[in-house]
Amino acid sequence: MRRRKRSWQAMLSMFLVWQGAHAQSDFYVFGAAGDSDVNIATDLGIWHLHRVADDGSSFTFGGGYQINGHFSLEGAYQNFGSRRGQTECRPDAICTFVITTTEADLAALSISIVGSLRINDRLSGFGRLGLTRWKSDVSSAIFDDSGQDLHYGTGLRWSFDEHWNLFAEYTRLDLDLETVGLGIKYDF
Repeated sequence: MRRRKRSWQAMLSMFLVWQGAHAQSDFYVFGAAGDSDVNIATDLGIWHLHRVADDGSSFTFGGGYQINGHFSLEGAYQNFGSRRGQTECRPDAICTFVITTTEADLAALSISIVGSLRINDRLSGFGRLGLTRWKSDVSSAIFDDSGQDLHYGTGLRWSFDEHWNLFAEYTRLDLDLETVGLGIKYDF
């Protein structure tokens, strides 16, 4: 019985937050899909090196709060897909030179401050700066990695009605990862 009551309370709370966000018009949600280029090399110790260098698709979804006419705060989940990589065992007395192919799943959570400047009634440019917490799960048991890096990006946004916007964006993560994507944004 308590679980049902808590479930109803949680659903009611989420509904009230959504209604508040909907009434405010300062909140928005967005989603994007695109292409990403990854080139990561991680030294696993004196004799091992893991490298992921691959192009592929990526997607992002998140939400934001418009602080004023020029600045907003965004949070997002990003998935860079599954990438092929190599783990190398460098030659030494114990190990001969071996390269194994591994597959890495890259995902991240990010928070950004976004500054925008209106070009005309429908078109605006924007730039972003933020922090990304990323995780790489590799199919081999040798290597899993995570970390935090700065990211920055720029793009153009086209407003085709009061609530809907299309955008194109380039983003770079200090991890040596770049994305180019197209997306849609909905302002409440």
